[in-house]
Amino acid sequence: MSKNQKRLPLIFHAEVLQRIRQHARSSMEAEICGVLIGLIRDGQVVVNASIEGEHATSGGAHVTFTQETWEHIYRTKDRQFPHQKIIGWYHSHPGFGIFLSEYDTFIHENFFSAPHQVAWVYDPHSDEEGCFAWDKGKLKRLKTITVVNPKADQDEKPRPEPDPASLRDGTSSQSGLGRLVAGCRKFFMRFGWSRRPESANQELDPETTPATSAAPDESPRAGGPTSDDKPKPATSKLAE
Repeated sequence: MSKNQKRLPLIFHAEVLQRIRQHARSSMEAEICGVLIGLIRDGQVVVNASIEGEHATSGGAHVTFTQETWEHIYRTKDRQFPHQKIIGWYHSHPGFGIFLSEYDTFIHENFFSAPHQVAWVYDPHSDEEGCFAWDKGKLKRLKTITVVNPKADQDEKPRPEPDPASLRDGTSSQSGLGRLVAGCRKFFMRFGWSRRPESANQELDPETTPATSAAPDESPRAGGPTSDDKPKPATSKLAE
């Protein structure tokens, strides 16, 4: 695919964007950087991981990938993501907005020139973020991206609700306590103390009143997935 061909749809895993934000917030004055890891499948570019640019240097409004930075990136990629690609890079603009400077453009054109490679920029001061991609040979800011959360695809199995019959049979912790109270009452009645409590403070007879136990909520969390649901991609609109 050449730079002049139609751009493939871009999908980010939500966890990747969270890690980028956390990395950027760790340095509120100086820029940070890293690379985006993912793959191209089914006609889509999927970003599912990232590697922080350790040993990078920053000065003013730019950040530099040093030789040590690249060594760390490729060493980590070969160990953790041997079958994936570098999909692009990210860096922060602490306090000065979302754009690609001339230096940023130089980095992208020389180190991330593949048609599928993108640049993600995040400002930790304003929480503004944006993505730039090749479009017909030029770097353009994308208006929208697709964000998915694959972890939501894991089925949440509800805990089994206690059997009401077991509660009446005295197998719960509460009914066990009730049997103890009943045994004490029979003991005192057997030895001549038969006075019942006043009605205002009368105890419930555990042999005639079923004990209750708080059953775990079997319904899914509000807005959460069920075993029949599949996560729906969310389209995030990026501020221009």
